[in-house]
Amino acid sequence: AALGSGGLRAVSRARAVSHQRAAARRAAARSAAQRRKESLELELAWALQTEAEEKIAIVAAVNDMRETLKARDENEAAAAESEEQRQLDEMDARWRHRDAAVMAVLAADAAEAEKQRQEAETVERARVASEEERTRAEAAAA
Repeated sequence: AALGSGGLRAVSRARAVSHQRAAARRAAARSAAQRRKESLELELAWALQTEAEEKIAIVAAVNDMRETLKARDENEAAAAESEEQRQLDEMDARWRHRDAAVMAVLAADAAEAEKQRQEAETVERARVASEEERTRAEAAAA
């Protein structure tokens, strides 16, 4: 079936329209793909930023915990040290008290010994005086 020039032009025009529509569909698909790509890139950038912020927050939290634990350890060490010092002071006070008690007992013993020595001297002087008196009395009687 031979087409006339009008028929050829119509076929040619239909082919051109078909090609234009296909080109428009391809352009629309490329544009949609580009938008999807940009959207995914934006989502990826947002996810990466969120991840970075979360890592920063985790590092900050870890640092806070480290500082808190360090401060707690320092406080516990200081408390233990002051408790140890308190116990040492208490022990020292007990020793001083015992020393004072021992010294008081020793001083009392020394005072008692001195008193007994003086009493013994007094008794000895009295005995010697009595002996001398008896000797004189015997000499006078003889």
